[in-house]
Amino acid sequence: NEQYKAVDAHIPPSVWEAYSDAQIQATQAKGTIYTYATKAYEEADQRAKAAVHYIESWLPQTRKGMIAASLGGLVMFTLWMTLVIYIQYRILCFGCGIVYKIIWLFWCGICCCRLCRSKKVSKTAPAKGKAAAKEKAKAKASNEKPASNGAAKAAPTATKKK
Repeated sequence: NEQYKAVDAHIPPSVWEAYSDAQIQATQAKGTIYTYATKAYEEADQRAKAAVHYIESWLPQTRKGMIAASLGGLVMFTLWMTLVIYIQYRILCFGCGIVYKIIWLFWCGICCCRLCRSKKVSKTAPAKGKAAAKEKAKAKASNEKPASNGAAKAAPTATKKK
């Protein structure tokens, strides 16, 4: 405690005045914020009550009063309905997936219409043996690089000597 008194003695009085002014301004700012927040909440609460009454006008007489007529009640109702709709959506997707798989099993698995197996088949059968070797040689020859000036290489001609 004595250490604080020693430090306080070295601080000029203008610093203490500025500190007390800052505290007063902070308190005033908090009060202003609270006032405006209260006004905003009251307005939102009135709008929420109107929305709840509108929603309940569409419900049967026995269901009226199930939603609390306040902002918090409307928020909870909205969250709850969002969760319920999401779960119903997931169940619907699951059911549609099961129905699709059953229909696919019947049409493609049992009846086999071949629509799902329509692959492009090559027009010629693959060559075997010597024919395959000739095709590979032709493919290699066609992949050779052209001459630097762009002219194709002339094939060597075999001449018979007499």
